[in-house]
Amino acid sequence: MQRLDRMRTKLLFAMTFWLFAVVQITAENGRDFAGFYDLTEVSDLGDTVQANFRVRVLNYSGADVTSATVTLESSLVLAQEYGSFYAVSIADRNSAFLKPLYITLSKQEHDSWRQGRRPSLHVEYVGQSGQTLRRPVELVQMPLGEEQ
Repeated sequence: MQRLDRMRTKLLFAMTFWLFAVVQITAENGRDFAGFYDLTEVSDLGDTVQANFRVRVLNYSGADVTSATVTLESSLVLAQEYGSFYAVSIADRNSAFLKPLYITLSKQEHDSWRQGRRPSLHVEYVGQSGQTLRRPVELVQMPLGEEQ
């Protein structure tokens, strides 16, 4: 049993390292933010699904971000928001685990996420020059475990 636990730990570490490397490479090619997400406590209600949306956002923008709003939107229905995280601060080259967001989404959208389509998440903040910036977050689905 201990050997199996050690193997799982090593595998999880290797996968996490690889994913961070991939995310960093893609983020430096014009993407300012990347992240990992998962859905927990999923309840199928027929035409809709309720779940906790959990996300860790990584900042590769080249600057510290303070008092940002991170918004989760539908990737199928234009201008439909599922919710937002407010007053988010992430230092450059660091990450932040955001408090879980309880959402209700269509069964169709949930199924599309399970089949590989990514949720639409963006960060809105005031840049160094004083202008409001809105940047997408490139997401990868990955179990996040218990975060603090």
